[in-house]
Amino acid sequence: MGSSRQRVAEMTIRSRLEDVPLLVMWMEERLASSAEELRERVIMAAVEAVHNVIRHGGLGELGSITAQLAVRQSGARLDLDDDATPFPLDLLLSAELPNPDPQDPSTWAESGIGLGMIRAAADAIGYRREGQHNKLTLEFLPRDERVVP
Repeated sequence: MGSSRQRVAEMTIRSRLEDVPLLVMWMEERLASSAEELRERVIMAAVEAVHNVIRHGGLGELGSITAQLAVRQSGARLDLDDDATPFPLDLLLSAELPNPDPQDPSTWAESGIGLGMIRAAADAIGYRREGQHNKLTLEFLPRDERVVP
């Protein structure tokens, strides 16, 4: 199978935390032949992004989130589409993982690390607003092709 060959699948869930495990199971099936490290990064970033849409996007339970997953030998691409409030991309692009002191509990983040986790997991991030829809694209490369600063 060449690197240009890809498998693309799409799933839509309701904007409810209870539906996130359905998305995870669906993604695990589609990423089954991918390296474990890649699988873990894609799923972790998806869960964080979807949780942010559900918790902060103002959709309510009537909203929906559509995930399109393209899996190829050279990595994966995840496109998320929702009709939540617009998202400021600069928040995601400037997010960093905290560097807590294991000996000082006051440095341990209780929340707010999800965007940093997404940024650390994805090799490329794109966002655009089309009409009333947010379109988030996350690209993931295999470990041996990653450029990590």
